[in-house]
Amino acid sequence: MQGKIIGNISNVYKIKTENKEYNAYARGKLKNNEITPLVGDNVEIQVTDEEKSEAIIEKVEQRKNEIKRPKISNIDQIIFVISTKHPKPDLLMLDKQLAYAEKLGINAIIIINKIDLKDNYIEIKEEYSKVGYKVIVTSAKENKGIEEVKEILKNKVSVFSGNSGVGKSSLINAIFDTDKTQEGEVSKKNKKGKNTTTDTKLYEIEKNTYIADTPGFSSFEINEIESSELDKYFIEIEKELGNCEFVGCTHIKEEKCGVKQAVQDGKISQGRYERFCEIYNELKDKANEKVDSAQKEFDEKKQSTYQELEDAKTKLDAAKEEISNSESKINASEKKIKTEESKLEKQFKDAQKEINNAENKIEEKETELKNGEEELQKNKKEAEDGIKKIDEGLNTVKTNLEQLRTQKSQ
Repeated sequence: MQGKIIGNISNVYKIKTENKEYNAYARGKLKNNEITPLVGDNVEIQVTDEEKSEAIIEKVEQRKNEIKRPKISNIDQIIFVISTKHPKPDLLMLDKQLAYAEKLGINAIIIINKIDLKDNYIEIKEEYSKVGYKVIVTSAKENKGIEEVKEILKNKVSVFSGNSGVGKSSLINAIFDTDKTQEGEVSKKNKKGKNTTTDTKLYEIEKNTYIADTPGFSSFEINEIESSELDKYFIEIEKELGNCEFVGCTHIKEEKCGVKQAVQDGKISQGRYERFCEIYNELKDKANEKVDSAQKEFDEKKQSTYQELEDAKTKLDAAKEEISNSESKINASEKKIKTEESKLEKQFKDAQKEINNAENKIEEKETELKNGEEELQKNKKEAEDGIKKIDEGLNTVKTNLEQLRTQKSQ
């Protein structure tokens, strides 16, 4: 199902479809792909609970444009609102906003509100109409100019932007003829607006016609624009660039500058030119600050790197010395080991010699013992033979004695 995101509160997105509105969360895969849905996005949703009007955002269609502050996409035109009084017209901010719109390629329209308070709007209208911008004067309080505003909004997605208190919410309420947004107050002490719009929302006036009320700006920065590119985003200045003698002319200090000549000839208003110069210097100062900051960071990192290298060199030298000491110890140990090896080798040889001598003596003793045993056996045999002869002699004597006894008895 197709729809458009018309609101976002704490990542709960209000989706407008053909027939109804749904509250939806973004599918996890969108977060994984670092896609954050924005108000103004055309999306594809899957309904998870029709009765509770709940859904999941499955896909974010390709955007034709995107504004980072406030976060909103697919804008057809930006309505820059200023007031004649309370707060007073901030033309410097208006020129910043217009330059930013030119950079984004989004059509810009100017509304001068609160004309019931002061008539200084005539000069402002003439100045910006001459540049080529559509300028509408209104009084939300008296409902003046509201129909003209409604006409330029048809079939478009429009963003209302401007300082707090200029009457953006009042204008939107007048367009709807109802309280769609909370109207801001103006501080009586400093005559500056108090911001009442805290969320970016799209309001549908009629089919295919939306307006966005965005949080009021306490400041407006256009640092995305390079100072050297600023002249391209001032419409009337851009037309005169071909008349400058020098390439890269800043249109501030240079002589024979086509832009400065156009100011003298009345083609460019003095006020717009002075604000261009102020914005240019502001952007240049910001750029220089970034360069200085980057240089400072580089120098700090460079110094830190040098220090790390010095520390590493010190550690390396210490390691080399330790290795050298270790090598000396190793060499001494190796020498000692060789000496011990020599001693052990001599002792081994001496021991081996003693063992050989002992083995020879054992062999000799074994030979002597063997010879002794043989002699002993011989002597034993001779003794046994002697004993045998003695026994035989005794037996002979005994026999003779018996014979003698026999003869004597007879």
